[in-house]
Amino acid sequence: MERAEKAKSPEMETAGLPPNDMKRFYVNGRHLLREIAGLYVLIPAGETDAPQNRITALNETGRFLWIQFQHPCTVAEAAAAAEAQYTGQPAEMLRGIENFVRAGLRAGLLREASAAEKTEGKAV
Repeated sequence: MERAEKAKSPEMETAGLPPNDMKRFYVNGRHLLREIAGLYVLIPAGETDAPQNRITALNETGRFLWIQFQHPCTVAEAAAAAEAQYTGQPAEMLRGIENFVRAGLRAGLLREASAAEKTEGKAV
């Protein structure tokens, strides 16, 4: 007999991220994106905490997302921009962006926008 799979709620789909349209994220402002010998890297600028005080390599998609998150942006907004730029399955893109945001938050490269930053669309 086949085991029935439980239906996943949107909260389960994002595995720890808030629902897509509720929270905005953006870059921490302590790293500069540079292209060096055809590679995209984030270079710490100014004072940073030890975990963030290292160079981080990004692929082309990571570079695209880093640019998207220069201004407070929801995961859904970043996914819509990615769908306009790249071909692929929207659900896979959304999962990839959620993973990018989770990893960026853990590494201190991204942060959640404050209420004022959300309404102002503040750039960092």
